[in-house]
This record gives sequence, C-alpha cells and structure tokens, in this order.
Amino acid sequence: MIKKKLFLLAACISFSISTIGQEYFYYSNGKQPLILIEDKMVVSIPVGSELISKRICENVQILSEDAYNYKLEKIFDVIVISQSELERLTTMEFWKEDAKSVILTNVFFYPPTRAELELYPSFVVELKNAEDEDLLTFYIEKHKLKNLGMYSKQLPLCYKLLLTPESENSSLDIANEMHESGKFEWAIPDFLGRGPVHDNIRGVISKAKEESQELFDLQGRRLQGEPRKGVYVSGGRKYVVR
Repeated sequence: MIKKKLFLLAACISFSISTIGQEYFYYSNGKQPLILIEDKMVVSIPVGSELISKRICENVQILSEDAYNYKLEKIFDVIVISQSELERLTTMEFWKEDAKSVILTNVFFYPPTRAELELYPSFVVELKNAEDEDLLTFYIEKHKLKNLGMYSKQLPLCYKLLLTPESENSSLDIANEMHESGKFEWAIPDFLGRGPVHDNIRGVISKAKEESQELFDLQGRRLQGEPRKGVYVSGGRKYVVR
C-alpha cells in the first residue's frame, strides 16, 4: 500500500514537472520546448528613451546589456535583470512613469542545446498570399503591434512586427497564436541566443556560398565573415547553418 502511494506521488510530481516543461514552446520544425527561467527578465526600452535606460542602469544591478537592431537601425536598448531587481525597480518613484514605455519579456532555457534564450519583443511572420495583408492588419490591431514593413524585397510575404507598450501578450504568445491559426505560412519570435531554427528552409548554406550571394540574418543585417549557427537569407531563399 505504501509503495502504491509512493508511486502515485511520484507520478503526480512527474506529471507536474512535465506540465511545466511543456507549457512554453514555439514552432520551429514542430513544437520546440522552452523552460521558463523565472529569476531573469528582459527589459526592452524603445530608442529615444535613453534617460529611462540610464535610470534603470543606475538604480538596479544589470546582468547584461545589448541593443536590438533591425536593418542597421537600433530599435531597442535591451537590459537583462533578475526578478528580484525588477521587483525592487517597481518600488522606485520614477518607475510608474517609465513602465509606460518599456516592454518586459522572459528568458527561457532550451533543453536540446542547453542554451538560454532571451525573448525579444518582436517576431517575423510570413503570409500565405499577398492578398492576406488585411489579415495581417487584423492581428496588428488586435495585439497593438507595430509593423516595420516587408522583411526584404527577396521575401515580399515576410513582415517584421514589434510589440508596443500597449501590447498585452508576449511576442512568443502572439507568434504561436498566428501560427496555430493556420492562416499564415509561419510565425516565429526573435530570440537572442542559439536555439532551434524554423523548418521552412529551402537549400543549404554551402549552395549559397557557391553562388557567392550575400547573406543576411533575420534582423536584416548583412553577414560579415563566416556564418555561425542560425538562419540566414540570401537571394530570396532561407538557409540554415547547423
């Protein structure tokens, strides 16, 4: 009887852990598992709000700083802090006003590569047809997103979308929602870190190099030097470096 109770308890614990582990994912060659790192937060501050960045950096301990650039233009200052520092930040007098401009996202652990992935407040979506722009507009208005426009001339059906301080859901949740709707070719959030890649890839990197085509990353930046792991765009096609 005792053994049976212990087995049931172990099964419940296992189910609970499994449920937590499967709660977060994104679509890339199927559902890719993500585990929430609860003690870290990403604070993205739109360009033009340098005073907010300065106040945060002067008042809390910063784990890391970076910038989110798109097509050689800085869009956000990105600061990673601990959850405890975020809680302390929210008690400061200036935060009530600053919080209206910043966007908070999470940090995840990706088990297959044991990498930490910082979630950016942005994602890329590909329409199925050019006539689906009205559908894209619907989701932009629904989630209060900012459309940075066509990803590139080589990928005319791909669009880069940004969260705004008014957005109520994360870029991960919105990208998953759009993908699951079946109305888009795919939607994938932007992460800082080395994680899985999307399965909508045609060709191989060696072929792109043989054709001497320029490579661009998913932020639209021209690749300098040898490519590292990730997804790149060249000549209107997507390539993967493993």
